[in-house]
Amino acid sequence: MTDIYFQSGKDPVMTDFTMSQLQSYLRQKYPHLENGSGLFMKLVEELGETAEVLNLLAGRKNANGTAVYDAAGRPVAIDPTQIAKNSTETQQLKSQLARELADLIHYTVAIAAVEGLDLTATLLEKDRSASLRYQQQPDLVTFLEINSLESKDPEDDA
Repeated sequence: MTDIYFQSGKDPVMTDFTMSQLQSYLRQKYPHLENGSGLFMKLVEELGETAEVLNLLAGRKNANGTAVYDAAGRPVAIDPTQIAKNSTETQQLKSQLARELADLIHYTVAIAAVEGLDLTATLLEKDRSASLRYQQQPDLVTFLEINSLESKDPEDDA
């Protein structure tokens, strides 16, 4: 079975893990749950938090969390050229966004783990069908195969 690997360039101790490993870990973390409904509520909560950060980054909300309006009272986004891409505030928001996205992945995979679903197989199948439907190449399986071949050290074959 092909598994999807996640990689972190920052932690020298743990750099790679698979979707199957993550699901197995989360199954152990939530052994008391019979279904994913409670985790789904956490997922929805995290989705809202992610939306808040994205709204701040896009300028649809200001720092105190209120919407930005034009003179006619319509919500508008701040001119993107006015948002400093490398400001300390922007970098903090991007760091917060990464944490919120990690929470979304955590709860999504936890739901699949508790429900006994093979998320790897489902992701691969859904991607293949979407690639065919929308005529996009490569699909995820092909991408993983190409990357696996490219990352092989030529001396390994010697």
